[in-house]
Amino acid sequence: MYTCARIVLGTSNVLLFICGVLQLSFGIVGIADPDALADFIYWLPGVQSVADIINIPEVVVSCSTYMIVVGCFMMLFGFLGCAGTIYNNKWLLFFYWVLLSVLVIVEIILIIVAACNPSLVQTEVQSVMYTSLHRYFSPVTIDHKYVHLPDHVVAVAWVSMQFEVGCCGVTNYTDYQAFPWNNTISFPESDEITATVPPSCCKLSRDTSVPKDIDEFQNLKGCLVALNGAYNVRGCYFAVNEIFVQYSYVPIGICSGCIVVQGFAIAMAVMLWRAKDDKRGVV
Repeated sequence: MYTCARIVLGTSNVLLFICGVLQLSFGIVGIADPDALADFIYWLPGVQSVADIINIPEVVVSCSTYMIVVGCFMMLFGFLGCAGTIYNNKWLLFFYWVLLSVLVIVEIILIIVAACNPSLVQTEVQSVMYTSLHRYFSPVTIDHKYVHLPDHVVAVAWVSMQFEVGCCGVTNYTDYQAFPWNNTISFPESDEITATVPPSCCKLSRDTSVPKDIDEFQNLKGCLVALNGAYNVRGCYFAVNEIFVQYSYVPIGICSGCIVVQGFAIAMAVMLWRAKDDKRGVV
């Protein structure tokens, strides 16, 4: 049993050290070239449609700092566990299982806090979306009844998502009253409307992506002046939140798996540490 525990603990900590090196490397790459990691994230279904809105490279840079810190800790734990097991060092094993126990407690506390306060994540995501909307939004233009997309890639992402998902703003159409945008919409018959709601928030006559002309709207002019029933009520944050919920099993599964593995590692490290102290001299 003792020999088996030594082999398993030593091997697992070698793997932990390697994982720490990889995570540290990913973190450094995320800081140095965030677009490289962002390209890897884009392949997830549904992410591409909101990637420009929530600025994936910016999120990657924010997460990379944590990846570097976590990677360094993983390397430290891997070294303590591996060296303590190979050299039968009592103090290395002691620091290993004590620090690992503290880490497990912190992980459990963070999971509980995240589960009890989902509004923390909600507030952060909404803040990023508000910043993106205020800074980059530009409405579609109408030329001889044909609808043309804006030039900026983030503005195109906002317009496309609102048409495709059937949403408006971050929380609702009133978000467009909080900042200036080109709200003068011209029509073929030379009419101009000072819009309260952008055309991309307006309901379409049939399911489609981005409409090609104004005939595809249910009531475009009524929508632009915020006529009830003519515009989409749901905010786009809820569409983005559905994607986060869809993939929430990934971090939950990873955290749960890590805690279980860490629990076994603590048990084996304590066993080896106690065996080192045994007066019968097992080690």
